[in-house]
Amino acid sequence: MHKRGLVEGGVLLVAGLVGITDALRLIVYRNPRSIEDLTGPGRYLFVISSLITVVAVVYLFAQYRERPALAPTASKESRRKVIATVLVLALYIALIGVVGYVWSTPVFFVLILRVFGFKSWVGTAALSLTMSIAYYVVFVRLFEMPFPRGLVFS
Repeated sequence: MHKRGLVEGGVLLVAGLVGITDALRLIVYRNPRSIEDLTGPGRYLFVISSLITVVAVVYLFAQYRERPALAPTASKESRRKVIATVLVLALYIALIGVVGYVWSTPVFFVLILRVFGFKSWVGTAALSLTMSIAYYVVFVRLFEMPFPRGLVFS
């Protein structure tokens, strides 16, 4: 077993178990003055934390069965992608508060798809708009979640 894999799996396992514990607390001890829908914060957290816990156990098992190998080194290209991804995410975080979801999300998707190798600008723009609209319809219209409108359009 790799020492690094043991630490990674252990951190995931602890995070999943802490999430399950907190989810059960939210499910059992409800605030009588709050209004919750069917999913509620506890059930959602329970499902996500359970998935994290299962992934952690599978990861630990895979690490246990795998033979130690030489640690791979990151190529220049992969380092460039990581740095570009972090920069695009930072730009998205900055833009979403200023111009809101509607304008910043398509820009984010265009940039992130280009970082990960989409070549066609037309295809990238079409996919970005499709994903942005799909997220908007699912989360804002269907689940009635408030999305940031930004300072400019408030």
